[in-house]
Amino acid sequence: MVDFLSLTKISNESHTDAIQFFNQFYCIQELMDLLEIEDFSLVDIIDPQPKRIKYLLSIIISYIQLKDREEENNREKILKNVIIRKFSQS
Repeated sequence: MVDFLSLTKISNESHTDAIQFFNQFYCIQELMDLLEIEDFSLVDIIDPQPKRIKYLLSIIISYIQLKDREEENNREKILKNVIIRKFSQS
C-alpha cells in the first residue's frame, strides 16, 4: 500500500512536469505566432509527424536566415556611415 506522503510527492512531481511542459509549449507557441503559423497545436508536440516537423523547421530556419541577412546588412550600413563620417571630418 502506498502512503499519502508518497502519493503527494508523485502528484507534485507530475504537476511540476505539466507546468514545465505547458510553459515550453507557450514559448514555442509565441514563436509560431511570430512566424504566422496559425495551425500549430499541442498535437505537433505530443504526436510529431515527420512531414509536419520538416515543414515547421524549414520555416524557422528561413526566418533565422532572413534575420541574419538583415543584421549583416545593418552592420554594413553602420560601418559605411562610420567610414563616411570619419572621412568627412578630415
